[in-house]
Amino acid sequence: EIEEIKTIVNEIDKNNVSQYLINAREIKRWIEDRNEINPPSSAAKDKEERRLGDALSRIRTELIKPYINMKTEEEREQYRKKHPELDEVMLIVSDIDKNLSPYLRNAKEIRRWMEDRKTTKPPAIRGKDEERRLGTALDRIRNSLIKPYLNLKTEEERKQYREKYPELDEVMTIFSGIYMNYGNEAQKSLAQLIQIDFQKRKEIEEAKKL
Repeated sequence: EIEEIKTIVNEIDKNNVSQYLINAREIKRWIEDRNEINPPSSAAKDKEERRLGDALSRIRTELIKPYINMKTEEEREQYRKKHPELDEVMLIVSDIDKNLSPYLRNAKEIRRWMEDRKTTKPPAIRGKDEERRLGTALDRIRNSLIKPYLNLKTEEERKQYREKYPELDEVMTIFSGIYMNYGNEAQKSLAQLIQIDFQKRKEIEEAKKL
């Protein structure tokens, strides 16, 4: 009887709850079930994690970002009426962001900063205020997280490093995307090394399946 009630309630929820909220709750459960700090990544190999990573990205860009960019309280009020799920979704995403590693949190902030300005040019250390802070963070990501990884000589060393920094792949994906589009020769070279590492690991995984 209880299982039947649960089934009925779930069906009602599916018909009345927005997909954004359904996905946000799924993402929250995914993090809690795995005792994770970092959210699911859209660059993950696991299909379910990749699906939830894509869903989180859509929540940020399609639901939350338009609301944040609104200029007047009247616009925001109308948006909240249209999306009654907004408060709960934003609370879930806020909790997720609080627990992100500093490297991943800064990488996501940098990407959002660039998207908001519709630019391919990353924030510069010589910029002002927020740009300078993000430019410094980008430099720290490169020198403190990515370069030490790429300088490791063996796959075993790199595997141990990735286990220590589970956010590494997502950070490198964001980082290489930034510098493949805009960067000096050294920065583009580093971005290419990241792509080579991704490709090499993919080939190793495919070889293991044979």
